[in-house]
Amino acid sequence: MQAFKKIEVWTAPRILIIHLKRFNYRGKYHFRDRLDHLVEFPLDGLDMTPYVLGSSDVPPIYDLFAVSV
Repeated sequence: MQAFKKIEVWTAPRILIIHLKRFNYRGKYHFRDRLDHLVEFPLDGLDMTPYVLGSSDVPPIYDLFAVSV
């Protein structure tokens, strides 16, 4: 069985930080495998409107500033 996690917020932050947990836990002893699926995201104009429940004067649209590997 597969599970999905969804998070919604009331207001969007000025700076958005996204942390991807790229591991799969399996088995009785919780062995950890690294996921190697390609994650695609826009460099400019990431629209988070569907995940923000409240209203705001400024739309929650973000441009990529940095990546930490």
